[in-house]
Order: sequence, then C-alpha cells, then structure tokens
Amino acid sequence: MINPYKDVDWSSSQHIQSFSHRHLYNDATFHEAYERGFRHFPCSNYYPSAPWYPLSSRFNNVPSDVLGAPNAEHHNMIFDGVLRSGLHMNGLGSTWSSGNYKDHPPVGVEDTWQYAVDNIIYNLQYPTGGGITINHPVWSGLSTADAMRILDYDERVLGIEIYNDSCEYDNKKGWALDYWDTILKTGRRAWGFCVEDWRYTGRNILLVDEFTEQKCLEAYRNGNFYGKINDTDLRFDGITIASNKLTVQTNNATSIKIVVDGNATEYNGNEVSHTLPNAPTYVRVEAHTDSDSIFSNPIMFDKKRKNKNVLLWY
Repeated sequence: MINPYKDVDWSSSQHIQSFSHRHLYNDATFHEAYERGFRHFPCSNYYPSAPWYPLSSRFNNVPSDVLGAPNAEHHNMIFDGVLRSGLHMNGLGSTWSSGNYKDHPPVGVEDTWQYAVDNIIYNLQYPTGGGITINHPVWSGLSTADAMRILDYDERVLGIEIYNDSCEYDNKKGWALDYWDTILKTGRRAWGFCVEDWRYTGRNILLVDEFTEQKCLEAYRNGNFYGKINDTDLRFDGITIASNKLTVQTNNATSIKIVVDGNATEYNGNEVSHTLPNAPTYVRVEAHTDSDSIFSNPIMFDKKRKNKNVLLWY
C-alpha cells in the first residue's frame, strides 16, 4: 500500500497553502496572493522558463512568514518526433531553466520530453523533495496513455493537474477527475494538483510538521497534501485506514465522496467511515460544501507503476 497520509499527524500538522503552478509576475500579483492566504511560493513563470528564486531577488517587501522554492513551467517538447507546444511541465524544487515563451515563435525546450524530465530531476534542490507535474492535460490534448508514459518514466514525475482555473475559465477544459481515475485504475500512483495558473481558484494544502522549504517540497514528493478550490476554511482533519475501514474527518463538509476504482459513494455530513471492497486498486476522497471542494491524494493498494529510475544520459 502507498498511503500518502500514513505518517501525517493530523492533530499537529500545519496546513500550508501552496501552489505548484502560478504565474506571479510583479509585486502586485505576489502580494495579492499573500493576502489570499498563500504562504509557500514556488512561482512557475516562463519568460524565460527559469526559477524566480529566491523570492527577494524578484519581489519587494517579502513578508517574513513566507517561503519560496525554485520552480518553472517548461513547454514546447518533442513527443514521438512531434513538437507539441501544449505539453507543459513544472519542475517543483528544480533550478533548471529552459527556453523563453515570449520568443516568437516560442522556443521552449525544443527537445524531447525525456530530455526535459532528465534535466528537471538532475537539478532538484533536494534529493528527497519536489518533482514534476504534468500540467493541464485535458487542455493540452494529452491522452491518458501518453500521460502514463511520462508518469512511468520516473517516480519523480509526481502526477497531474486535476483542476486548472485558467483552462476551466477559458474553455471549460480545466477539470481532469475522470482522466485521473482512468490513470489510477491502472494502479499508477499519480498525485492530484489543483492550481490557479493565471487566475484565482485552486491551491494545494501541504501537511507539514515544520514549515521549511525542504519539508514543503518533501510533502509534494510524498503526496502529503490535498487539493482545494477556494479560499475557505474547509479542510481534511483525518484520513486513516485500519483493516478494510477508511475513516475520513473534515471540519465542516456537508458531503463526502469516496471514490474506489472509479466508483463513487456519497455521504452527507463532515465525517464518515467507509468499508472498502476486497482487493481495491485505489481509493481517493472528495469533500464538499456549497462554496468549496477538497480532494485527497489516492491511497494505492495495487501498484503497477514501473519503478524505473531515470538514466541521466546528457
């Protein structure tokens, strides 16, 4: 079993509001995000695709209670011999820089996606933290089969964006829950990220026992977080498994949905105990109010994903 919440102390963990994919391009956007509750700032700009890190090198009057992390959005990669401008990845915790999106035409990586993954991983700040996100897969037109090839390449390809506000706002291609379930049903571990991108809804809530850059990046690596849509106080207060019983606690959800191998069971209320079927592949949890939704990472029971470590060939 791979349970991202197994070692989380729900009674004492800090719930840190973070983003894995957000473009903050000046002081105004930075401080506006701070006012909305963000405290972990791995900015992911692509003009050029280079980390805006440390924060004080790019922003003025950085509050003392925030942390940054290297990150950048990389795009324009070759997939099976075809240059695909819509294939975007973020390098959470990586200092790697690639091409400038503002060039005309945009340059980007202009090499294979394997080359991008190799370079992102080679330049990770901490060997135990951070990794790669596959961005807005529905908007990108990335098939689940292609996404699984990228996920299979290395364990440090962490997962996919299950919600992207900008894509949802622009063309209603921001949600990827069914897409996610299709991947999870194969036994592949894929964390689920909720992101603002350029807009205002979507965030990841990191569960850390200490608020440091390394601990935050390790939370991303290990799946010790949950996705969230809006800036309300809705939160998970516990996700535990004992024998075949899954227990979920929230602070004020009005309904909880348990999704096992793509099949959903919904309950009213803010906590629930759910008996799991025999030999499930995965279980994930959603909790909702009228104004917000939260999404757990999957607990995997039957892991088919390859344990391939990337060969750094360049």
